[in-house]
Amino acid sequence: MIARHNILDLLGSDKRKYHSCIITCYSFDFIFFEQRVLPKLRQAGITNINIYVDASQFEKQINSFIGSEMLDYKAGYSITPIKMTGAFHPKVLLAVGKTKGFLAVGSGNLTSSGLSSNEEIWGSFYITETDKTTEPFFKEVTTYLKKLESFVFGTNLLKLNWIKENSNWFADVLENDNNTKKIVTKDEVFQMLFTYQEQSIYKSLIDKLPKKPKSIKILSPYYNTNGAFIDKIIQDIQPQEIHCIVDPLYGSIPHKNENKNKIEFSDWNNLKRSEKYSTNRLHAKAIQFEYETETYFLFGSANATNEAFGVNSSSSINAEVSILAHNNKPKDYFNELGINFPKKGNYSIEEYDYKSHIESNENDRLKYPVFINNVEIDGNEITLYLENKVDNSVIINVEDANGLNIFSQNLDSLDKKSSINIESNILIKPFRLAIFSNELRLSNYALIHQKAFLLNTNPDARIAHFNALLNSDFFGDFELEELIDFISLKSDFTDNRSSNNFKRKQTEEDNQEEVEAISEEEFNKNSANAIDNQSFNKYTTSRIEEFLNSLNFEENITDDVSESIEEAALIAGNDGLDDEDKSISIRRADIPFESGLRIGYKIEKTIEKITKSLSPQKINHLKIIKQTDANSLASLHQLNALLIGFHILLKKRNENYFENRSLLKLQYTDINALYTIEKQFLLEKLEKQSGNLKNEVTYTINENKVNTLKESLIKNTTVKIKYIDETPSQTITHSYFSSGFWSNESDYLCINDFLKEALGTYLLLLTKKVEIKDDKENKVWQEKKRRLKLLSICTILNYNWSKNHKDTKTLLLLNIFHYLGNNEDFETLNKDLENYIEKLNIKNFVKPESFDEAIILYQQYLKWLNQYNSDLMVLKKPVSKLSENSIIFNKNYGFAIIKNLLDKNFSNLETPLGIYDEERNLFGFVEVFIGSQPVFF
Repeated sequence: MIARHNILDLLGSDKRKYHSCIITCYSFDFIFFEQRVLPKLRQAGITNINIYVDASQFEKQINSFIGSEMLDYKAGYSITPIKMTGAFHPKVLLAVGKTKGFLAVGSGNLTSSGLSSNEEIWGSFYITETDKTTEPFFKEVTTYLKKLESFVFGTNLLKLNWIKENSNWFADVLENDNNTKKIVTKDEVFQMLFTYQEQSIYKSLIDKLPKKPKSIKILSPYYNTNGAFIDKIIQDIQPQEIHCIVDPLYGSIPHKNENKNKIEFSDWNNLKRSEKYSTNRLHAKAIQFEYETETYFLFGSANATNEAFGVNSSSSINAEVSILAHNNKPKDYFNELGINFPKKGNYSIEEYDYKSHIESNENDRLKYPVFINNVEIDGNEITLYLENKVDNSVIINVEDANGLNIFSQNLDSLDKKSSINIESNILIKPFRLAIFSNELRLSNYALIHQKAFLLNTNPDARIAHFNALLNSDFFGDFELEELIDFISLKSDFTDNRSSNNFKRKQTEEDNQEEVEAISEEEFNKNSANAIDNQSFNKYTTSRIEEFLNSLNFEENITDDVSESIEEAALIAGNDGLDDEDKSISIRRADIPFESGLRIGYKIEKTIEKITKSLSPQKINHLKIIKQTDANSLASLHQLNALLIGFHILLKKRNENYFENRSLLKLQYTDINALYTIEKQFLLEKLEKQSGNLKNEVTYTINENKVNTLKESLIKNTTVKIKYIDETPSQTITHSYFSSGFWSNESDYLCINDFLKEALGTYLLLLTKKVEIKDDKENKVWQEKKRRLKLLSICTILNYNWSKNHKDTKTLLLLNIFHYLGNNEDFETLNKDLENYIEKLNIKNFVKPESFDEAIILYQQYLKWLNQYNSDLMVLKKPVSKLSENSIIFNKNYGFAIIKNLLDKNFSNLETPLGIYDEERNLFGFVEVFIGSQPVFF
């Protein structure tokens, strides 16, 4: 069916329909795309947007662009410039959803004129999992687009992989062995033709068309000025007549053609058209081949030039996509499109003023010696992907979107993949980058992609849900429950750093196998998949920590300290467009008793999961504990996991949920039946049973179980209801933590396990040097360690330490001071702790004397540290039996207590950083060498 539409409107507005798209175009307009096209794509649910554009045209656009305030830096679309001998000129829009697809092939660019004021011709096709009539076209286009992946690098390649991973039908199309290339309807057959590399639209067309048609009608804004394409088509197809519509005002026409007197020409601007569209500029490209009994109609991106059709050689000059429709009956497609060819031409080509005409710019190519394929920024690190390495010294210039140079760096050379670090205090958004030698530009200008926001466009349903959760306007208990579910089900807190530290190194001769070399393209694809598989857990873990930290302590996040761009990727929100600071409401809402019980259980299970993921690292650490040059197994991923645990614990420490209970009196004749009812309905017996007759007991029952109890006792002859409240008469407050997890009545709790097996493990890992790659990562480590220090101290101050566990408390604090502290003065620590306790609303759980003890201990530690750094020998003392129960410091074991002094300067050490020895009933390290003069505290 032929109808007039804006091609973007055909995508619809169902956000569940599509998630990704690939767009190819010749020219691109930043502002029009972001203001007009991007909202349409988002409206259709498309977040993963991938654009291929002609490199020469894109260079002109980005070089001349000025308009920083008009750009949305969080939009997250990727642009890949295609550099080739001719013009990259196809116009394709491929939208992919979980179960559906949309394909449009035509003549329009992603510009205001291309999608608004120009006259364009498009063909559109839909596919679903149940209706695959159009599958040949989707396969043909996908195969064509696959060839372009050799131009794609970095995160842009990762984004292309997401399309297949999130759409089974699309993956099936790629792997389908069906060689059918045509779409067949009742009267028509459609086939896709391409010009690219070895493919030629012209060759494919000539192979399919019968000779000697009655007429050929050509609609094109651009022709070879010598009419070479027209001559070629006359020579090979031999039409009885040929009629060309041209645009003398804006296009190029074949005014040098020697056979122009044998061709009818009509001026586009003088054709009879609908008044509504009479001012539309010609940009459509189509050719109609009319025979006595059939018609062929070709439309798409190809102008009437040899370069577009690939006439001159088997190796095509341009890249083009067109569709050939074949009707087995005579049909005037132009007429149905509202384009009426006059019977006789209305334009004399002799009148053409060739001196003022506008030549097609399709053959304007880049002339710089260096070509930049892609640039992306991750934090302060910019990565460049070059076509070829540069062996001479160059200057990298980074500019904003107003053309202002904001950073420059001199380099002796550049590899095909190179990285530079820009200054961290640069507040202006980098927009484009080019390579210079002195003042001479050596390269094209390249767009600087923001890696964070590219990663934010992942259509994976997990990330979409995660995004929505972290960007909701309200965050209460049920939202926390969802977040905990996400942590519990999706997050993996384990880390494989250990394998590189203590596995025996293989010699070069060991296990050598011949490996077939792979191309750079294959390497990039494999790397992209590896990043995808490994990064999801890490960036979600870090983002959850950032979110919980902001929820507890900050009204607005002013400084993002996520350790890598993967962790920062989800900040922008589900659609990547929200640029406003949101204040999240955290008002408490009353929740049902069963929900509170469930949330509490999930919190405890999450803490248990974090603990179990960290505790095995102690065993790994012990394998390298005596290797002085070994690096720490501690990672930021584990640190984020610990922080999440502490955030959740302290957030819910002072919060409760409520239970309404009704008064209930039961009469029984069978005591065992009564006990069964008690357990089944969680009845709680009143302490005072006054006023009861014989065989009567008074309880309270949860209000939600009343009706169920009534129904279950209707036919029960041994237990009867004597009385029950119509409305609840009791409201009971419950802690989110069970009495076995964290309470003030019990001496040993699961929270103790978290402090020793999780926090203690991490502190032990920090006894080795952490390898930090740069200042950016160091900044993250320092901030995250500061958070862990304050949160862990707050938790310790919350804990009801028995006399038997006072030493554990002291040793935990000393090791926290030493491995997580930054040696700030005690006044600073005092102030920071008071601020945390207030923000966490846990002041009622922190005893003043316990707080003071911690500050005094810190003052003692600072005094000890000063001595340790200035005159270590003063702290070293000979050991004896009198040294037992004294605190020492050992570089391998941290602060610990000498529990038993053994022979030859060996000792059993008690420390929460250790492991439990059942035989000696000792938590610490057994039979370790401490020397004759250890460092005492």
